[in-house]
Amino acid sequence: MQDSKESKNIDSNKNIKDSKEILESSLHNADISHSPNVENIESSNKDSKKDFNKSLNYNDVKDSNNSKQNIESSLQDSKNSKNIDSKQNQYYNFLVAINKQTQGFDALLGFIITRLYDKNIKTKDIWLAIWKAKESCPSLGLQLILYLQKQDFDSIGAVGISSSGLKFYKALRYNLGYMKHFYIKNNKINNFKIATFIESKTNQDSKTKDSIKAKILTKQEIIESNLDYKYYPTKTITYFINRYINHKFYKYEAYGIYINNKLKTIFIFREVQALDSKCLRITDMLGEFPKCDISESLQELLEQRNAEYIDLLCHVPNQSEIIESGFRLKQKGEIIPNYFEPFVKDNVDISFAYKSKNKNYTFFKGDSDQDRPNFIESNHKGATC
Repeated sequence: MQDSKESKNIDSNKNIKDSKEILESSLHNADISHSPNVENIESSNKDSKKDFNKSLNYNDVKDSNNSKQNIESSLQDSKNSKNIDSKQNQYYNFLVAINKQTQGFDALLGFIITRLYDKNIKTKDIWLAIWKAKESCPSLGLQLILYLQKQDFDSIGAVGISSSGLKFYKALRYNLGYMKHFYIKNNKINNFKIATFIESKTNQDSKTKDSIKAKILTKQEIIESNLDYKYYPTKTITYFINRYINHKFYKYEAYGIYINNKLKTIFIFREVQALDSKCLRITDMLGEFPKCDISESLQELLEQRNAEYIDLLCHVPNQSEIIESGFRLKQKGEIIPNYFEPFVKDNVDISFAYKSKNKNYTFFKGDSDQDRPNFIESNHKGATC
């Protein structure tokens, strides 16, 4: 699916009138959730702030603590919702339609503000997460997202969208597409358990005139790197520290790539285990893709960890930069799983939708709630997830 021309206006109310039938059919009798399991609502930061103070044809908007029990109660049958509340807890923000009679939720829309991880980020960017509306109240899901759009965010993005949800975003003229899957496989491994590759070595004859070195970075080295995030939405070093390095359940690591003794790129990754084997998954990056082949440096990391491959799931403005760095694009006949909790050995197309006032809008695996824990072991750090 090709991306449509970037929209400069977040407010899409003018498109609703012409697309009312499509919108209603996409919401009615359909699971429009980005997250299939309501119970798995968790992130790592405790300082989430709400950005809303107006209501959409409802009595008022409130800010109060959210709970797992309240989220679960939203799935009960009820009618006649009268309030839309902006709910927040220490993890996510939720916009919910509260039924005054039952005090349950008739619809809810979760969202993650990038400022959650760095309060000094100036732009107002959000990712949408879980999105549910009861069959008895098909229009409430629409009203929640229209209310959200009126808050004048600089960007709104969603990843991992259901087929019915894609129809909804298309009607609202979001930019749509599917994330691309890149990889570098371990040339020292012949028996792959997690993935299935076409028989070929990965850039085994790669050559470059540049001096390339790589190493695992400490938190302090990340802080002192002064690297910028080259894409949009805005991310800072503080964002990366709080989103990844300080994560409560996953052990994220930073792999620094030095070109001619200068740090150019930091890949954020984590080990993932399945079938008595493991792989490395890049979830985000700081800096820019090196303008040279770095596959040998990533081969060294793969051999050190005895991992089958390292992969990168993303949407970037120019994917040729990734290929130039030594990654391969997943081909027909190859299987690189995306679901590990539980593990499913199959390819999964990850769709996205966004509106942005700024160019170079990009998605990585760690954006929104895509890299959240579904299984949590007692030994959180380094858990097999």
